[in-house]
Amino acid sequence: MENEKYLTEAFEFLSLLTPKKNIGIEKMTSLFGERRVLHYLSFKEEALSSGKLCEELDIKTSRMAAILKSLEKKEWILRSHPSFDKRITKVSLTEQGRECVKKDKEIITSIVKKVHEEIGEEDMSKFKEIVKKICCLLEDFQTC
Repeated sequence: MENEKYLTEAFEFLSLLTPKKNIGIEKMTSLFGERRVLHYLSFKEEALSSGKLCEELDIKTSRMAAILKSLEKKEWILRSHPSFDKRITKVSLTEQGRECVKKDKEIITSIVKKVHEEIGEEDMSKFKEIVKKICCLLEDFQTC
């Protein structure tokens, strides 16, 4: 379980550090939005409503609809409607979606291990503390 937490934390750090040049900001935002939803779903045992995903991930419904449409097109998620209420959309990972998350985690693990080997335990701890402080400071400036 600690490993999962570390991977999630590392993924968040890497998303902050990803260079924006040569990647359109819309494409980058889309990629992280999709991956964020995939990874969140991977921690859940059951299908979630799109509304619950919006609430939990603090994503607007219009943005979530676009993310889910893209993920469904890639066959990484499955959207379904309970028979009792067609207005509710339940979202779950497909096997392809689980494989995508698994590959992401493998890549993230190898990157974090390489960085850790290169900079050492002490600098890695300092880095994590600095990124956490920056994230806390940035939360104060969010307007969305």
